[in-house]
Amino acid sequence: MGSEVLLQDVIALLIQSIVLLSVYYKHMTEGQENKAFLNVQFVALVLTLLDMAGEYLINHLNNDPGRVVAVTIFIYGYMVTRYLFPVIYLLFILSEAGVLYVMEKSLNRLVVFGTYGLILMVLFSNSFTHQIFTVTLEEGYVRGSQIPIIFGMGLLYYLMGYVVLICCRKLIHPVKWWCLMSAYIVGIAAAAWQATHERTTVEVLAYAIMILMGHLFIQRPEQVVDFSVDIYSWWQYREHLCRCERAKHPLKLLILRYINASEVRALLGEMEYNHYMRHTSRNLRELMGNQYGLVSMYYGPVGCIAIVFDDVNANAEDLVQKIEEYHELRAAEDVMPASVLQLRIAVVRFLIDITHVEAMINFSVNFPRLMKAGQTLIEPEQIANKPEITIRNQSAEIIARALERNEFEMYYQPIYSVEHKKFTSAEALIRLNDSKYGFVPPGIFIPEAERLGYMKPIGHFVLDSVYAFLSEVQEEALGLKYMEINLSVQQCVQNNLMQEFAMLEQRYDVSPRQVNLEVTETMSALNPKTMTRNLQNLYERGYRFSLDDYGTGYSNIVRIIHLPIDIVKIDKSLIDKLDEERCRNIVADTVGMMHHNGLKVVCEGVETEEQAHFLESVGCDYIQGFYYAKPMPREAFVAFLREHNK
Repeated sequence: MGSEVLLQDVIALLIQSIVLLSVYYKHMTEGQENKAFLNVQFVALVLTLLDMAGEYLINHLNNDPGRVVAVTIFIYGYMVTRYLFPVIYLLFILSEAGVLYVMEKSLNRLVVFGTYGLILMVLFSNSFTHQIFTVTLEEGYVRGSQIPIIFGMGLLYYLMGYVVLICCRKLIHPVKWWCLMSAYIVGIAAAAWQATHERTTVEVLAYAIMILMGHLFIQRPEQVVDFSVDIYSWWQYREHLCRCERAKHPLKLLILRYINASEVRALLGEMEYNHYMRHTSRNLRELMGNQYGLVSMYYGPVGCIAIVFDDVNANAEDLVQKIEEYHELRAAEDVMPASVLQLRIAVVRFLIDITHVEAMINFSVNFPRLMKAGQTLIEPEQIANKPEITIRNQSAEIIARALERNEFEMYYQPIYSVEHKKFTSAEALIRLNDSKYGFVPPGIFIPEAERLGYMKPIGHFVLDSVYAFLSEVQEEALGLKYMEINLSVQQCVQNNLMQEFAMLEQRYDVSPRQVNLEVTETMSALNPKTMTRNLQNLYERGYRFSLDDYGTGYSNIVRIIHLPIDIVKIDKSLIDKLDEERCRNIVADTVGMMHHNGLKVVCEGVETEEQAHFLESVGCDYIQGFYYAKPMPREAFVAFLREHNK
């Protein structure tokens, strides 16, 4: 029996050693959850070593009283550690659920640690009563009559763990929850077996299996660490925020964003850039030391590092000063890429300044857009007073409310025909006037609607509203030939898109020739076959298409060749640079190329007389922008056309 126990211990030691080496090699030693898991591993490792030493000495007493004393000491150490393991594992579960802070309450500490204190007292009393175990030269290790008491007290921790897992089920990722529950089943089965079989220590092997399960399915190293820079991954950052959101545990975050990181990485190459980021992460850890409490660091989209303080009152502002000084020092030394990287910093309180995970993720990447020219730091007070942040935090609620209460409204922007010298078409644009926050810019709610999956119902609203409008006005009397409507990616890949347009035509008696559909050049990247089929079917039905945002993507010519396009809309970003000779030449050549291929050209975002005159001179067919007219609600739009198209 002794050799079998030693074999189990050796297997357990091998498993624990491999996991421990993996954890250190992959730098999975920071953060509340990883530190809690590391404590579990150390306790299990000590337990295994004590069991191996005690088992070896029991099998080799050799009538030596000194070895009896040594065995007794090892068994005491084994039992102290054995009943410490479920305590540490319980704390690990609490950390995975993001509710470890409940241990700050005196009653909870008393229940958890008080039970362990009672176990230690019972073990200590064994020195006088010998009712738990004895070790003799004749019989070796022998259990006492009161051993069931201490086994029962140990099972209390498994019961506590089950209660915590059941209560915190919604706070833990389903895969992790089932893994923790399964690990507990393994632990209880092993404890029950060991309670009924005196000369076995199968619990040690069971604990090793629990640790292996935790490493593979809870820590999940392939998702936890971004090995290119040896920092925790953005996926883990999201998980951390989700846990704290579910547990309603606020955090303080310090976000570093190198706004030109993509360009610098392209300049230096992947390996050198990643080497610099690894070096930066090590220096950040040194700057933080141990003076800021529990801190985790995550690496996200190129040039984004999130430092998360578990204490929402941590003095992150002090660390900001250290980071700025470090970055300035490196830049002064002309060290690449520090000399060219442009750093922006944000300090924010999660669940106070920003209340939702997705809004926090979005802010972490895009906060430099909220800064003024020359600003390098944005602090909680500034974030709390930013309407854009408030709206982004409540975006899901705002969009859902707008759909429910019909708070969306269609605006129409007239498009000027250079040939006819009047407004012959217009673009339908959706606007949102929220009952609580007022006007919400489309640049905010449309990307949020795309992210949240609301574009399909919004698309239905747009089509229905525009078709209803076209059925109620006399287009020819207004001088309007057609209306341009934007199609979203989600609409373009619908299998029932043709049926939807057929129903609209029948319901409102609107002809396809009255509608021109706008698509963007990046749409077909999502589902090119379905999109191309849908657009081709609509084209054959009589609809015509415009390619929107020309000049902002990477493969416009390919899109023009493969999509049924009649009109190309040159993006405002090119029009804004018409004061540059090179840009004027590009626009002029683009207009000529499109005409050569039988396509009409619309120039968007025209705001000045000089821009309009230049575009007319190079043969642009249509001009759209504030110079001629801003987007306007239905009544104002009709009045505008009646006034200007006489």
